[in-house]
Amino acid sequence: MSFSTSGGPGGGRVSAFAGSPISSKKCSKPDVVFQHLLLEGMHLTELAERAQITKQSMGYLVDYLQERGYVERVPDLVDGRARVTRQIVQGIEEDWACRLGEHKMDQLRQLLKELIAELEKDS
Repeated sequence: MSFSTSGGPGGGRVSAFAGSPISSKKCSKPDVVFQHLLLEGMHLTELAERAQITKQSMGYLVDYLQERGYVERVPDLVDGRARVTRQIVQGIEEDWACRLGEHKMDQLRQLLKELIAELEKDS
């Protein structure tokens, strides 16, 4: 599988996209999906429109991410025929670890545990 990205301050940004998956050099995954995916999830068509790529190309990227456990497709509660794509928490944590590195991710986990303990004292 061939990926096309450009480096620079944002890392792995899309430089050319013609129906093939995109990957960041560091994390090896299609960041274009996460740049546009809302936390509550989105229909594939809306996601493709926001990313300004074809629905077929976005479908390929979402399939790629779904196979790797970053996103899931669930039935739309309003329209049972439609499916909503949303990010999986494990995928978020893996993405953060990829961006921050394992050492900083371990620090973040520890700080969050400390914050939760402090918040529990107040309640």
